[in-house]
Amino acid sequence: MTACRVYVLIGATHRAVSADRPVRERVAVAPDTQYEVIVDTARSFSISVWVKPTAAGGVIASADGANASRFLLWNNTSDNTWRFGMGNADSGWSYTQVVTPAGTALGVWTHLVATYNAETRTISLYVNSVLKGSAQFTATPTWPSGGKFVVGRYLYQGQLTAYYAGMISNLQVWKRALTPAQVGANNTVPVAGARTPFGATTWAPPGTGTTETDIYTADSSGNLWRYRKQNAQVGTPRLMSTGWNQFTVFGIADWNHDGNQDIVVRDNTSCELQVFLGTADDLSAKPEVLGVQWCNYRPYGVADWNRDGFQDVIAAGSTNDLWVYPGDLKGGKSARMDVGDGWSTDDTPYGIVNVVGDATPDVYTRLVSNGTLRLYDFRREASPRSVWAGAVTPRSA
Repeated sequence: MTACRVYVLIGATHRAVSADRPVRERVAVAPDTQYEVIVDTARSFSISVWVKPTAAGGVIASADGANASRFLLWNNTSDNTWRFGMGNADSGWSYTQVVTPAGTALGVWTHLVATYNAETRTISLYVNSVLKGSAQFTATPTWPSGGKFVVGRYLYQGQLTAYYAGMISNLQVWKRALTPAQVGANNTVPVAGARTPFGATTWAPPGTGTTETDIYTADSSGNLWRYRKQNAQVGTPRLMSTGWNQFTVFGIADWNHDGNQDIVVRDNTSCELQVFLGTADDLSAKPEVLGVQWCNYRPYGVADWNRDGFQDVIAAGSTNDLWVYPGDLKGGKSARMDVGDGWSTDDTPYGIVNVVGDATPDVYTRLVSNGTLRLYDFRREASPRSVWAGAVTPRSA
């Protein structure tokens, strides 16, 4: 059998060390003139590594700031957990962390993947292909983000400390956030608690000759899940993304005309309207920005309102007017259209779909004040039609 080799990165270089020697004996830092920025912590990045600790504690990887490490991936001694943290400041101990359940084992190879998505400000940690947690990174440090990438220790108040003892193998770094599918995450159980609906869609994946029905929800930790219909039943959920507790969904549609389903959302922190483009079985980690200053709009859906072959955004503004914003990534943008007034917060959107069969999208809403579900057929009439009141008692349309 070929002998195993372990590589330790030192700046932009690496050195091979014997697999039977602790990494702590080999860690070094190159002079400033000899390294390039491997991890820019102001941008998205991912780290994948196999570790086999021989002693509790120790930092696996970090990036130097001026006085403290900008990020840390480590084994915490006091509670026997794996942790991934992003620095909130360049002094003392202040980190936004993801903490796994206790259970790190000495002398056992473990696969760790840590990701930071700068677009969604989310840090995530996977252990042996299972997402163990995510957290929102809301700090805005002004200290250097491109310090040395170091294996085997970290920087605390200007001092090098917490040396790692053990083996490290197959260390990889990406200058982007990996998706759960790219990590190979095999989570199948959403976090307990209330779930936020993100919509449903029926579509035909390109080149398959089949039709799929997918339902998207976010769990209480902000993880986005997809449920696919299988044999008239809802199938096993699949983890699609993390950090979705900061988004409000506007709709699901093929926004870029590649045959796959994309999700249009509002980032409630930046107020940007964004689209996460989909592939046959994944979502992009980085959204495309469609517009700004959308926090005062209430979403009613995404559909081809004017039947020109392009997707449009339908939303109510602060003056309770209902607006249609024509155009998508392929159709360009044109002036918005006012298609109705009186659309107050008493109307809760329930979906947009062609119910009447006249090729024009129709809007369902529920009146909060009396529980009435209404159907708005914009092609045939200006006023809503009451469909039913209450949860189970139907009425004639």
